[in-house]
Amino acid sequence: SVWGHYNCAAVLFRVFFELSVDAYIKKKNITDCNTNSKLVVKVKRVSEYMENNKILTRDELKPVNTSVSSQDYLGSTNTLNAYVHNSNMQPLSKDLKTTWDNMEKFIKAIWK
Repeated sequence: SVWGHYNCAAVLFRVFFELSVDAYIKKKNITDCNTNSKLVVKVKRVSEYMENNKILTRDELKPVNTSVSSQDYLGSTNTLNAYVHNSNMQPLSKDLKTTWDNMEKFIKAIWK
């Protein structure tokens, strides 16, 4: 079904997002978290690192910071986790696209 495709895309995005954050933590030697930390902690630390080192501005990091501060935000780490662990959570195509659009600068900065 179409829903199955959306769930697959959501799970793949979630995995790509976390592995990207993990790679950045290792690359930049961010020491106040590690790959075993919760995703929310890792994203916070990477965001702080990027702002402190003027890689991205506070405005550019706003979607990422919102994703870790609001559990009900469309692109929150809580929502991304629910796509993986909650069979009742069904992403919509537009939700996945919006989540990518909001996170794109952050992810591109990670892989730059």
